[in-house]
Amino acid sequence: METDGSVLPGVVVQEDGTTNRTVSDVNGTFHITTLNDTCSLRFLFVGFLPHTIKITENSTVNILLKEDCVGCCDCPGWTSIGVKYDIVNSMFGVIFSNGYDEMPLIHFEEFPDNLTYKMTAQTNFHKDFMFSANLAWNDISWYSSRIERRQGIMPSIGYEHYDYSSKFFFHRDIYASVITHFRLIGAALMLKTGYQTLNDANNWGACLGLQRFIYSRLYSGISVGYYFDYLTYSIYLQGFANRNISYRLSYDRIDNYDFLNIGLNLLFNR
Repeated sequence: METDGSVLPGVVVQEDGTTNRTVSDVNGTFHITTLNDTCSLRFLFVGFLPHTIKITENSTVNILLKEDCVGCCDCPGWTSIGVKYDIVNSMFGVIFSNGYDEMPLIHFEEFPDNLTYKMTAQTNFHKDFMFSANLAWNDISWYSSRIERRQGIMPSIGYEHYDYSSKFFFHRDIYASVITHFRLIGAALMLKTGYQTLNDANNWGACLGLQRFIYSRLYSGISVGYYFDYLTYSIYLQGFANRNISYRLSYDRIDNYDFLNIGLNLLFNR
């Protein structure tokens, strides 16, 4: 394993589609016993572009990694455009972001954006509508190439607005949140606090959640919030169908109101 003729220790070598991995030693060499005779190996290291090769049984390979342009103005970023549908309330919606939901599943070398955002809007083309906006600060130094998990604290702010006149439901939420990632267990703890309006009630409250990686292309989360007069609940599943198509399933409950959304996003380099 080398770059510009120099050996590169600490490179993560992973059998694609599995959790089977190893790390190159101080001499830049590695040995991995793959689960499949024919497979792809993925090479990951901080500051260098990911590299994938196909191998067959008893292969010996020399890998040259190229430096990444993380942090420079010419580095490409992600754009995500999607659709969603609320099955319970028959609401159609659109999503626009730079990989806000997919971000935990994208390796840091492929995700150069520090500021991440997500905008959502839904309507039934009659009386009811909702919209939301989220902003988060993402520091690439929070990542570790050895375990491909984020570490540190990621702050965010957001606003949500629901006006479902046909169901006598009005909800507004102005909030701030932080996510702390525990790299050793592949999980994240979320703490959210904010000011909410639910019909005629106005309350401060807080929400606590846990996010857990199920697989390299899949994670799930659950959260519970208390706003004095009512409780909120959220369960979601986020994953990749392939490299450029992601999906999200979510169930939310605000007091006695239910929301069940399915969504599909197209992710591409801008």
